[in-house]
Amino acid sequence: MKNTITMIGDNYYINATKIPNKVFYLELTEYKIEDRECLIHNLIQLISECRGSRENEKIEMIADLKMIMNLDEDFILSSISTNHYLYGNSDEFNIQCEEILRKL
Repeated sequence: MKNTITMIGDNYYINATKIPNKVFYLELTEYKIEDRECLIHNLIQLISECRGSRENEKIEMIADLKMIMNLDEDFILSSISTNHYLYGNSDEFNIQCEEILRKL
């Protein structure tokens, strides 16, 4: 089943089911919902702040930024522990959406 993420006001929805913010604040799942445009802005800011020994991180963030900028989705899933992103209608995206819904 294809899962769809939307936002109404300050609330995220998966398949019209409201996802309480506590799911993400309490880190109940490995992935959180990200507004793609906000994520792009945040990555640009982080990249601009990278200095010295963080050069490898900067290179990874630039690669992530390029990939995310080329997506059509408004919302993507972002890992809370790595720089892994899920989007579209991939099996992994759908599995993680179902995982978020199970935490309600």
